[in-house]
Amino acid sequence: MGVTKKSNIDGAVKAVELELTQEETDYLEELYVPHALAGVMAQNGKQKAGDVV
Repeated sequence: MGVTKKSNIDGAVKAVELELTQEETDYLEELYVPHALAGVMAQNGKQKAGDVV
């Protein structure tokens, strides 16, 4: 995260304390559609634990 003002840092710190109700969380996630990973992240997903790269 890049910040240019102290207020940006203050806002990010306060966000850690934010607590959403289950209803608010459900509302925010309602239209979320997971998508397939691409690039390096997709390649990482194909590895098994203990594999040497």
